[in-house]
Amino acid sequence: MSLFVISLILIPTHFEYVFINKLLTNQYILIAITLVLTYLMNANIYLFSLKFKNLKFKGNEFKYFLIVGSMILVYLLSISSIPLIIILYIFLSQIKNITTNKEA
Repeated sequence: MSLFVISLILIPTHFEYVFINKLLTNQYILIAITLVLTYLMNANIYLFSLKFKNLKFKGNEFKYFLIVGSMILVYLLSISSIPLIIILYIFLSQIKNITTNKEA
C-alpha cells in the first residue's frame, strides 16, 4: 500500500492535467484514499499469487490478464500507471475470489 501512496506523487509530475492535479491535492480525496487503504491493510482479503506452476492459459487466466493489463497501462501512462496496476491487481483478485467461490 505504501507503493500506491508513493506513486500518487508521481502522477502530477508526469501529467499536466489540471483536473488530475486538483483531484490528487484535494484533502477529501486524500482522506478517502487513506480510509480505503486503512481498511485494505487490515481486511482479510485473498490476493492471488503470481507464481506460475505451468504456462498454460487455463488456470492462469487472472495472472495473464494482470500482466497484459499492466503492460498496456505502462505503455500508455509510463510510471504513473503504478497505482492503477495495484487497483487492477486487487480488482482481479476479488473477481477471482467471487468466481472461484461460485464454482465450489
